[in-house]
Amino acid sequence: MQKVIVIEDQPVDFFIIQKIMELTNFCNSPMHFSNASQALQYLQKVSNENNSDFPEIILLDLNMPIMNGFAFLEEFNRLPKKLLSKTKILIVSSSNNQNDRSRVERYPFVKGYIIKPFTEKHLGLLK
Repeated sequence: MQKVIVIEDQPVDFFIIQKIMELTNFCNSPMHFSNASQALQYLQKVSNENNSDFPEIILLDLNMPIMNGFAFLEEFNRLPKKLLSKTKILIVSSSNNQNDRSRVERYPFVKGYIIKPFTEKHLGLLK
């Protein structure tokens, strides 16, 4: 079973992702953060304490209040490199803007960019 974090401020979008993961047995209980700042605090804590709690997969929305996905990626990139290499990030966004896609491509841990809604076929990007 995968260790998954979903960073998504829209409850409906998180519900869809959660149900798809449960129904496909990809992940029975993805950890959810409704803002990227809380997720980053959690990741910083587990990177210092117990690396086994560090997620293998993060689904990240770009457009969120408090801290957007771009700011999260910048801060995430400052975590220990050995952890970054074990984590895949998939951007799940409503934005189809090419500039947004180009900005996230510079991070080697970002493995894909999908336009909402999330569907079962998108799980293939995470394997």
